[in-house]
Amino acid sequence: MSVIPVTFQQAKCDTCGGLYDDPDNGSAFEDRSYALEVAADCGWLRDGDRLTCPSCLRCARCAASPAWVGGEQLASHGQILCESCDPGPVPVCDCGICTAIRSARTQEDRL
Repeated sequence: MSVIPVTFQQAKCDTCGGLYDDPDNGSAFEDRSYALEVAADCGWLRDGDRLTCPSCLRCARCAASPAWVGGEQLASHGQILCESCDPGPVPVCDCGICTAIRSARTQEDRL
């Protein structure tokens, strides 16, 4: 029996260094962009070529971890949610910090 080296691409979390590993979808890919796409489709946060795994994400509602982009229903929305939180509109917080952030974003959008 002969042995040959094989090179493949595997998605890696840029926060903790953990590797994407899914026995159902596979974890080794020929193409770099496809590895990023599969991880993102499975709830990893993708920002360009940067990935963040669910263990490093915090729920937008309760701050629990792990959380996934889209929560349990990945295709229905883009919120980062844990399995316990219900998808739907994000409640509006009226604290001073959140109000200042919304105000700054509104001003940036106008520019």
